Amino acid sequence: MAVITGNINQCKVKSYSGDKYDNCQAKQGANKFILLISMAFSFPKKERLKSKKLLEQVFEEGKSIKRCPLKLVYLKTPLPEAVSFQAAMAVPKKKMRLAVDRNRIKRLMREAYRLNKDDIFNKAVGNFALLFL
Repeated sequence: MAVITGNINQCKVKSYSGDKYDNCQAKQGANKFILLISMAFSFPKKERLKSKKLLEQVFEEGKSIKRCPLKLVYLKTPLPEAVSFQAAMAVPKKKMRLAVDRNRIKRLMREAYRLNKDDIFNKAVGNFALLFL
């Protein structure tokens, strides 16, 4: 659990432990507050698409949605883990020549996915394998 303290305009993380956020609670004083956040914004290994067989299947049979500059390839399939979604991020070498740039783009994509996955996929039904390009 993370404990964030400070005034309303400035937040500082004091400490955290565990790997799962469950609740979000706030205690407010005159101009200070303490915010306890749960770890719903995590991207654990069981949610990562790592299976080479499943990745090939997504490329061959998956449907795609393209909104420049991203492309999402998805496939409704049973997953080996007990999760609704498994996701992978990839950046084509043809688009970004330097490995440093490709790795940075992948880190930013993982962070955006991690922060927004609950809002985007909360009403989806079924198991999906996702590949962001």
